[in-house]
Amino acid sequence: MDGELGERIRIQRLERRIANLELRVRELEDAAGVEPALAAGFAEDQPPQVAPSVLTPPPAPVRPAPVQAPAAAAWSNDVRAYAPAQSASAQAPIAGWNAGPVRAAASPASTQPVKPAAWLTTDAPSAPAEPSKPLFSFDLKDLEERFAGRAMAWIGGAALIGAAVFFLSLAFSRGWIGEELRVAIGLVAGTAALVGGAVMFDRKNPLIGNVLVAVGLGIVSIALFAATRGYGLVAPEFGLLGAFLAAVAAAVIAIRYDAKEVAAFGLLAALGAPPVMNASPNMLTLLFVAVTLVGTTAIALFRTWPYLPTLAFILAAPQLASYLGGGVGAVEGLIAVIGFWAVNVTAAAGEEWRIHRDQLKPTSATLVLANATFALWGGSTVLTGANHADLVGTFIGLLSIAHLLLGGWFLYRQGLHHLFGNLIAGTGLALVAIAAFVQLGAPVVPLAWAAEAAALAWLAVRRMHKWSALAALILGGLAVAHLLLVEYPLWMLRPNLDFPALPWLHAAGASVLSVVAAAGLAAVLVPVRWIRSALVGLAALLLEYAALFEVRGPSLAATLVLVALAAVVLERVVNARGTRPSLASIGAWVPSFPFAGVAAAVAGAHAVLFVAGGEFPLESALRGDAAAPSIPWLHPAGFSALFVLAGLGAGAALLPIRWIRSLLVAIAVVLAAYVSAFEVRGPWMTLSVT
Repeated sequence: MDGELGERIRIQRLERRIANLELRVRELEDAAGVEPALAAGFAEDQPPQVAPSVLTPPPAPVRPAPVQAPAAAAWSNDVRAYAPAQSASAQAPIAGWNAGPVRAAASPASTQPVKPAAWLTTDAPSAPAEPSKPLFSFDLKDLEERFAGRAMAWIGGAALIGAAVFFLSLAFSRGWIGEELRVAIGLVAGTAALVGGAVMFDRKNPLIGNVLVAVGLGIVSIALFAATRGYGLVAPEFGLLGAFLAAVAAAVIAIRYDAKEVAAFGLLAALGAPPVMNASPNMLTLLFVAVTLVGTTAIALFRTWPYLPTLAFILAAPQLASYLGGGVGAVEGLIAVIGFWAVNVTAAAGEEWRIHRDQLKPTSATLVLANATFALWGGSTVLTGANHADLVGTFIGLLSIAHLLLGGWFLYRQGLHHLFGNLIAGTGLALVAIAAFVQLGAPVVPLAWAAEAAALAWLAVRRMHKWSALAALILGGLAVAHLLLVEYPLWMLRPNLDFPALPWLHAAGASVLSVVAAAGLAAVLVPVRWIRSALVGLAALLLEYAALFEVRGPSLAATLVLVALAAVVLERVVNARGTRPSLASIGAWVPSFPFAGVAAAVAGAHAVLFVAGGEFPLESALRGDAAAPSIPWLHPAGFSALFVLAGLGAGAALLPIRWIRSLLVAIAVVLAAYVSAFEVRGPWMTLSVT
């Protein structure tokens, strides 16, 4: 009995395993897209039959569940405990794909399932869940796997070079190898290393390939140095040819296998060759550098390697500077400067043209600024050295036009807020400002800068272009600073200042008036109240300051009064126009500050102090040496007082605020009483004071 029951259980287990295998085969066939054979089912004495293709495939089999023991039997791991309750239905074999899980028949005494014995369970226990790895972990083994191979490769390459150098130095010092053979050995070894690097790249081993290419280029450079500068076997020009061929080989490897490190090695070997081989800075050397730069730019644009042009600029700029500083002719020097500028600006602009992005790449931005600076220095140096200093401003102006055209093209294609286009255009505007400074002369510089600032303010308002607004602010600040440092320096203001015969009608006067006019034009254009008020206030303060150098006496008093009254009127106009609603967020913390009103108050106070302290000094009255004029008020100092009193009255009439009007009237009364003490004597003085 025991043997029969055990045999049946083993048969059931085998049948379940076969069903599981069929299930897995079906899943694999479905995943592979293979048409499975339709099983007709299995019986104990009947082999499986293949159903016709027209039949509908049976449903997917269900994974058999573990056998459940009858409820009437007591729980035991002994198979004999199940013998009395074993029914015929429990002994039935599984019927192929349509067979469900095998279950034992329930006992009449109980329908509750009983947990099967562990050895009857065919399902494998579920594997424990793999613990999740932390996002950031420090594992010495992982670091070793990542960096040990690379580090060992580089260390091996360095050791290889060191061993070769040691052996060759020993052989050279003992005279075993002659000079020509030494160079030949170096060239052959370097070429072999280059070929080996290409082979490693072709075999999908870029690490060793990079090392071998770097070693090969280094050996070739050393051999060419020995052949030219060391032993003098060949001219430096032939050494440059060899370096150029090695660089071409490195470029071919870099392009074929997309190896930017190899491109950097080749660039270093090529552009470092002229100073290493002591090649004189002549036209041939310059042509070598130019060809290398053009090739580097082409490779960088083809493979989108933005760092290559910057590296090329760093290596080539000192060599070109040495060439330009050696007394080169104007035509050759300008061709070199313009060509160098064109190659670098093409590299920077080509990268931005190929990759349309809203962010400004540091490599392209740095290259544009450094390139413009070098071109500015190079052109000025060449023209000044060739006795054409009068053309420096023209050269800078043409350079600025080139930048403006390129920047305008980017802004037209990419939009006014494209950062690289704004960078190029801003560089052009800066060059325009420098050209005005160099070419037009000091007094005309503020005029040019102010006109440029006004044009940029118009563009900022017209197109809502924030970078134009920033450039206008910078240029306007430069114009004001130039006035305060060159045309009207504060340290030149003294009591015995020489005033011009015709105030304002000279170069410095025209400069300050042009800056004031540009500020007024910008105030008309800008639709923000506080900015208009600030511009009006700035113009008023500039006129007040310049008046100290232009006029004196009654003319100064009248100028200060007119400036104050004009600022008061313009402040009311500014408040009446308001701010465009779309720009209300600009400077929201200063929307109602009266800049023009403050400038008017400063000019008025200056006028009052000028009369009370300059025209009618108090210490003179206290000493008793102030003689009354024969005709009161009808002399220069009296005219100054009358102008100021009239201005106080006009200000009280124009201003709408009551307490300010009362204050101005009180100041006018006190000033009139004070001046009367100098103008009249006796009863007339008492009457005037009253």
